[in-house]
Amino acid sequence: MLSVSALLLLSLPPQVAAAPSVTPSLMTSPARPLVARAPQPVKLVAKDKVELSATYFPPKEMDAKNTAVLLVHDAGSDSSSVKALAEAWNKRGAAVLSLDLRGHGASKAERVDWDAASEKEREVLWAMAKRDLEAAEEYLRDRREVHSSRIVVAGRGAGAGLAVRYGYDGTGIAGVCLVDPPIDDEKTWGIDLQKGLADLEGMPTLILCSRATRKACSALAEAAHEANDGYEYVELGVLRSEREALLEDKRLSSTLTSWTRGKVEGED
Repeated sequence: MLSVSALLLLSLPPQVAAAPSVTPSLMTSPARPLVARAPQPVKLVAKDKVELSATYFPPKEMDAKNTAVLLVHDAGSDSSSVKALAEAWNKRGAAVLSLDLRGHGASKAERVDWDAASEKEREVLWAMAKRDLEAAEEYLRDRREVHSSRIVVAGRGAGAGLAVRYGYDGTGIAGVCLVDPPIDDEKTWGIDLQKGLADLEGMPTLILCSRATRKACSALAEAAHEANDGYEYVELGVLRSEREALLEDKRLSSTLTSWTRGKVEGED
């Protein structure tokens, strides 16, 4: 027979071991990965009332002040021909505005049409395209995510001439990039490329070219340096691809990035 004390113990509810206390740790939420943003169609109006179409490639970091690139296509072409340039710069963090110049691409109009224009009319259109670049630059400067003192103007083919001329016109451009510029007797539509490069007077400048045009492009750079007391400000980026496939070259993006960071953003 159980004692009274044993009976009292059996009548008590079973004890459950207390769970160990855990002090919640402070967790830092991982940084959100930067993702590419979709290109946006843009409508601009030049100061002579010509309506223009463009595509804006927003930078990944919308809360920062980013380098911006204004892209200019070749004469008789349109912004789709420099899409690879836009994507290469944008992929590395730059804001990019790719413009259809007056009379080209989506900026064509009944009375402003490069394809229907005579030789003389085309020269006038090309000369007036400076106003297109002014409207594009103003758009970039008004963007809060754009660093207003780090705007680069880049042109392909004859567009390189427009880029150079716009660079030395005193608009506050930080750098100029010439992509496969005209050589020998190729048309520049009234722009003296060699004189224009010299007139940049030390502005950071990159010439992207193929091995086939290296000699001619090197001569352009050397003439500019000689005209500026030997100061070497024109850099040559020689890619391995042929001229026709220059924008498909694997080194395109890294070459653009290296020059932009080192010469425009001052990260040498």
